[in-house]
Amino acid sequence: MTSRDWLLKAQALLLPSPFDAVDPVGEPTRQSEIKNWFSRVVTGQEQLLIRCHKDAYDAHVGLPGDEPRSPQRFMVHPLSAERTIEVLPQKDVARLYQDYLATLRDRVGPVPSDEDKVADWYRRLWHAVMTYSIDQPEARRLPNGMEVADHSVWAHRSLAAALVGARVDGGDAGLLYFHLGPVQSFINAARRTHDLWVGSFTVAFLTFQAVKAVATLLGPDAVIYPDLASLPLARKLFFDKEVTAESLLRSSLPNKFLAIVPIKRAQEAAMAAAAAATAVWTEMAQGARRYIDEEAREAGYPDWAKKWDEQIADHLELDAVVQPWPARLDEARELIRTAEIDHDHDLSGLSDEQTGAAFGALFDLSHRLLAAQRKAATPPPWQGDRRPKCAQSGIHEQMGPITDQPARQQWTSRRFFRDLSEKLQIRQSNQGSEGRLSLQLPQGEGLSAISLAKRLAPECYYGTQAAGLGFSWEDKLSDRVLLRFPSVGSIASAPFRYSLLKQQAEQAIRAAKGRPEDIRQFRKSEEAMRAWMATLADLHKKDCLDFTPPGNLLPGLGGLGDRVPYFLRVDGSWMYEDAYEPRRAWRDHYTKEIVENDKKYQELRRRATEAANAYRKVTTQFKVTPSAYYAVLKLDGDRMGQWLTGCHPHSVKWLEVLSEEIISGSLPPGEFGQKKRPLFPALHADLSRRLGLLAAKELPRIIEEVGLGRIVYSGGDDVLALLPIHTVFYCLSEIRRVMRQQDYLGRYFTLSAGIAIAQIRTPLTEVLQQARRAEEVAKEKGRDRFTIHLDKRAGAPLLVTLPFGYPPGEDGVADLMALAKPQGQDKDEEDDDSGRNGLGMVYRLQQELSALDRFDLYPAFYNRVQTLLRLDSLPRLIEVLEKPQSIIDLLLLARFLQREQHDIDPEQLWQELQGQRAS
Repeated sequence: MTSRDWLLKAQALLLPSPFDAVDPVGEPTRQSEIKNWFSRVVTGQEQLLIRCHKDAYDAHVGLPGDEPRSPQRFMVHPLSAERTIEVLPQKDVARLYQDYLATLRDRVGPVPSDEDKVADWYRRLWHAVMTYSIDQPEARRLPNGMEVADHSVWAHRSLAAALVGARVDGGDAGLLYFHLGPVQSFINAARRTHDLWVGSFTVAFLTFQAVKAVATLLGPDAVIYPDLASLPLARKLFFDKEVTAESLLRSSLPNKFLAIVPIKRAQEAAMAAAAAATAVWTEMAQGARRYIDEEAREAGYPDWAKKWDEQIADHLELDAVVQPWPARLDEARELIRTAEIDHDHDLSGLSDEQTGAAFGALFDLSHRLLAAQRKAATPPPWQGDRRPKCAQSGIHEQMGPITDQPARQQWTSRRFFRDLSEKLQIRQSNQGSEGRLSLQLPQGEGLSAISLAKRLAPECYYGTQAAGLGFSWEDKLSDRVLLRFPSVGSIASAPFRYSLLKQQAEQAIRAAKGRPEDIRQFRKSEEAMRAWMATLADLHKKDCLDFTPPGNLLPGLGGLGDRVPYFLRVDGSWMYEDAYEPRRAWRDHYTKEIVENDKKYQELRRRATEAANAYRKVTTQFKVTPSAYYAVLKLDGDRMGQWLTGCHPHSVKWLEVLSEEIISGSLPPGEFGQKKRPLFPALHADLSRRLGLLAAKELPRIIEEVGLGRIVYSGGDDVLALLPIHTVFYCLSEIRRVMRQQDYLGRYFTLSAGIAIAQIRTPLTEVLQQARRAEEVAKEKGRDRFTIHLDKRAGAPLLVTLPFGYPPGEDGVADLMALAKPQGQDKDEEDDDSGRNGLGMVYRLQQELSALDRFDLYPAFYNRVQTLLRLDSLPRLIEVLEKPQSIIDLLLLARFLQREQHDIDPEQLWQELQGQRAS
């Protein structure tokens, strides 16, 4: 694009001013001042600018006729039609306008005289305008039009700029819809939480590279989805702005994007996006290969990397659809008709000049074409060799030599990874590193090129200058902590560690008051903790485990890194007594086999015994123990494809967004008011911004800062997170509540969630599959539900599905937690299983149910359950459970949750954590 093209886009972005709708009288003066500041107004293109603004307006509105329309006083939610905030009053316009103009002058400055720098200037201009609309609360009160105030002026201006860029010099516009994969196979092929997070972040990072390529080529306004203004990766790597390190490493964007492009450059843009993602993936993989190559060759394996390049080159799945956006509505209608698809977009009653109104139908068509293309594009089967399959993915072959003797291939591959692991461990030791690559590549784990690239990406790419993120793997106290992910043991034990911190603080406060008994208690507890920490430190020394603790990786427990108490710095596995078993500790920290008379192993046995004794004294002193179970939460918005294409049953109708004066005038409800509001790019922009703010602001607050968990990925409406069982249900309820607020997705938005609860020793791959299947069950049961899959170490797993709201106003999560709260013991209860709760008779009820074989006896069984338990929440739950067995499964789940509380009240814990966050 030429400098003139960038200046034309700037004019569309800046003029008219964002205050035109709320104060048309003062607009001439504002336009004059903005032009004076802009100083390089392009003349002779007035018709192009007018047409693009009109098409952008038609895309937003599409109202037939030119009838006068009454202004609205409130902004209207684009999905739910709820009134949100009052439109900015005219009396506040002058003050906010001066602030807006001053912001442009301070952040952007005048147009540069050097023509080669105009593109960069426009990038800074767009970012300043869009972030002003996010950061300034009053700017959110500026609609594009007063008669239909369901979208912001900022979305309209950005869309107009994108259309100008697409149509300059007489060209036509088009939609570019781009998808990057694979997703599930790459993320879920994880043997440890590190692999899970790295896979998720890598998909997000590569998608961003594709988005960045299009934004560089055509401008950030071209990208409708995701919202670049609120995306941390974009703020850092595209706009060169400072962001927090924690937000930079979250997977907070989807693996697809939508852009408005010139048709004549659509293929160029798609190819640039694909090339950018491929180049970064190749560079990432080569970094891992270089890291391994020296040790592999020294170990006697010069040909260890056969088919490395083929595996890496064949990994990414890149798909793109380019959909023309005709300049006339009749052409768009014909295009949609010839596509022969069922759609719910009414384009009748509009003039052929209102081409913007076709956007929704055209995007719907693009959405379907991309889905069909991905389904039809079946990659050829991988041409493997004799090497064993990757231990992580099970698809590609492991790296390593290929022997001429097939019978010895398994042994050769196992020996290669054993030797490589030992070589890498020796190198780390010789370099005095505090890390241990033996844990990155343990003995017996043979990996493919793809899995090796993923496993080593934090050290070999994200922690280097190549990624541009600003992290250094060599910074052990800060950056390296951020490039790690907590283990499942750390997640599960987080409430236990929080309880220890809390009790220590409370004892210190009481001791400060001077009572001898409180002072003795405080000193005794301090001595127990000090002894435990001393034995743990001895275990980690170089002459024993030779391992530096990873540091605190849970924001909810305190600062990330080493500036926290020592017991927060060690891995969460040390919160469990079985971790001190010498053989287990050795296997968890070394790659070589155990030799009983080895001096280091003997020393480990002695120190582990001391540490175990010290740990038991702490749990006895503080009267609390950790649960060995954790939860994987997977949730997804219901029917998001229908929301995004304007085909949802609750998609807004004109009657809901227009003022009564319009409806009662020349647009009667029967003919127009009942029609659906056409889908428009501003809806995508608005949703992108809402989803981006959810991912960047609300979800980290709920899951990490309050819930003591960690996010694996969050696109806004879809989330994968690891949480303690004490907080997972409260987090889910809070996420749903916040998502349905007016500031985000509105009252009609629903979601389905799956929660997999498993023991920390259960293979992570299995738990991820259980969470994914639980979410699928929730959707199959009717959506707006959550399904819990409980995998106990003994006994059959449980699968319980409950609705979020029945009837309206009730909360299934709250009912479940009320049922799981310890109740008073029934006087006539014989089966006193726990002595603390009212669910001791659950197994007896299960036996009674097994004896029933007639449906007419089931009501009596329901009545017996209610009579025995006498819990307020149970009657409502019984109403929605499909079978009597579901009642038993629910009671067994509640019984399990009671047992696993370990003297930590989940409700009290959640309230305390929320209070700390608020303060």
